[in-house]
Order: sequence, then structure tokens, then C-alpha cells
Amino acid sequence: PICNFLPGRCPAAWKAISVRMLLDGTSNISGNFDFGTPGNLVHQTLAGCESQPLDARPWSRMDFNGYTDCDQVVLGFITQAVGKVPWNQTGINSFPGLRSSGQLSDAMPPGAHSLAYQAGVSDPNVTYDDFFAAYSTASDVYAFDNDLFDGKLLTPATVKLVFTPRAPLAWPDRYVTNARWGYFWRIAKIFGRPVIYTLGALNDFQTVNMRFPRDGVTVIILSN
Repeated sequence: PICNFLPGRCPAAWKAISVRMLLDGTSNISGNFDFGTPGNLVHQTLAGCESQPLDARPWSRMDFNGYTDCDQVVLGFITQAVGKVPWNQTGINSFPGLRSSGQLSDAMPPGAHSLAYQAGVSDPNVTYDDFFAAYSTASDVYAFDNDLFDGKLLTPATVKLVFTPRAPLAWPDRYVTNARWGYFWRIAKIFGRPVIYTLGALNDFQTVNMRFPRDGVTVIILSN
């Protein structure tokens, strides 16, 4: 149960939720709590997530949103509990080949990472301390992809599980057909070509990570 890894008193509704449910998107923990509040820390975001009712009974269905922000916050705390160190020291950003990746924080000096922009103007309200947020580069993401797809990070059985299509996306992405959830990754076709991809968004940052396995092509876009 996830409650074995979380600080403080776990909500009664969460006691039936397992780590596997978090990983496969069936925890049904709500993602309606807004993070990005200046002065808050990630423990306050967790408390906000715990205050929300579940979207549905755990394991009864795939969450409409697939994986919510609160799912990712909870997984961050579990990673810390298992590793017995803060999230940025768990090794999550130190896989072989990663040279410019780490945890975003409000303490980073100006110029240490890209700024978030809205309509061409730097957004002064962006904050990172209340979420487990990573920074990276396209070359680091590509190195991670290569190790993941080549079976260097997970066992063959786990890699197969991660990329096995399951529930369809509730709101399919544009230009994508037959999209289904794997484990966080999405499996679909674009212009008739099989593709395995992820889409990410944090504040004003957007990330596209697409792997075309039959074509030997990877497309990675990082935007601020």
C-alpha cells in the first residue's frame, strides 16, 4: 500500500491504493489540486492532494487523465522513502548518459536553467519547490530513451509491460490514431506509422518525446 511510504496520516480512501495502481494509472487519485504556489513545499502539495476525493474507486478503471499530477507527487515521496534520501539524490537524474539533468528548485541561480515564457514575456510567477520537477536537455532525454528501449534500465519483462497497449486515451492527441496507454508512455500511430511517445507540461514548459520503433527515428522537442 502507498500509505506505507507516505509521511503523516494517510487518508482512509488511499489505504486500498497500491504502488502498482499508481504505476498503471488506476489509483484514481484526483489531480485537481493546483501546485505552483510560491512559498509552498512539496509536503503542502501532498496535503492538498490528500484533501481531494478520489475520482473513482481504486483499480475500478483507468483514470480519465491517465496519470495525474498528484500521482506523480505520491510517486516522488515513495521514491524518497525507498531510497531513504531526498528525491534529487535517489539517482533518478543520474542514469548513465545523463549529463545535464537534475531537480528544478527555486534556489537555482539565474541562468542555471531556461525561463518559462508566456506570449514572449518571462513569467515571474513560476515556482518549483512544491513539486518534483526535473530539468533536462534533448541529448539527455535521447540517451535515456536509448537505454530504456535497449533494455539497459529494466528487465525484458518489465520493458514489455511498459509498452503494452492498455486503456484508450480519454482525449486522444491531435493527429494520433488508436492511442492507448502503456505505463505512462502512449502507444499509437501517427500518419500510419507506429509511435511510442510521452507528452509533458509544467508551468509554461512543454515536452514531446516520440519514438518511431520501425523507422529508427526519435523526435524530442523541449519548449519554454
